[in-house]
Amino acid sequence: MDHLKVKVTGVWILITIFCTLSVEGATYGQHCTTSANCTETGNICGSNKNCNCSSTTFRKNSAECAAKIVLNAICEVGESADQCVDSLAECRNETGYKCLCKDNNFKDKTGLCAPRIAFNETCDNTDSAADQCSHANMTCLNDGLGIYKCLCNSNYYESGGTCFDRKKPYEACGVGQCVVHATCIVNCTCDMGYEASPVVTPTQCNGAGRETVPILYILAMAKVLSQMLISP
Repeated sequence: MDHLKVKVTGVWILITIFCTLSVEGATYGQHCTTSANCTETGNICGSNKNCNCSSTTFRKNSAECAAKIVLNAICEVGESADQCVDSLAECRNETGYKCLCKDNNFKDKTGLCAPRIAFNETCDNTDSAADQCSHANMTCLNDGLGIYKCLCNSNYYESGGTCFDRKKPYEACGVGQCVVHATCIVNCTCDMGYEASPVVTPTQCNGAGRETVPILYILAMAKVLSQMLISP
């Protein structure tokens, strides 16, 4: 029995030595048991038990694991899709190829890419990023209750989460879609005291305060007449 134990132990030692030797000096893609087996810079022993690039590196030119590239730094078109540090960034051409935030994402005040914010969702008014809201003509504004949300700018109205130019005088409209001082009555109609301007192809309703002129005129005339009646 002791003799058998010795044989089994010997075989086990040989297997262990063989396995150890088989993974020593493992290069990219080769079998490993620990990261210490991987000899190439930036390599780790992945969950698939092969030597792979670490999370902070990418396979460059199919030849090495190089450090991933930070936002706004130069990148190489056609290179690995994960060459940028930020997972929401990609190598894009914008006056030269750089790691930039993907579509529908923006660079926030922390320097990272974040998803753009939809209409009526809360936003960060302390962030200077002009593109944090999901659509053009939308800004991070106070909703009147002290909460900052992505809302349409004053010259635009919202429909389906998108901001559109406000309807001009005489244009077909919906509720809340007309320019300032106009109301939707099938078409945008200027409010009392306001006129469509310019006359040809109007874009707005002008005339604030005109409705008070007749009242002032009447009051002035009444004063003159009263003075005439009480004078000797």
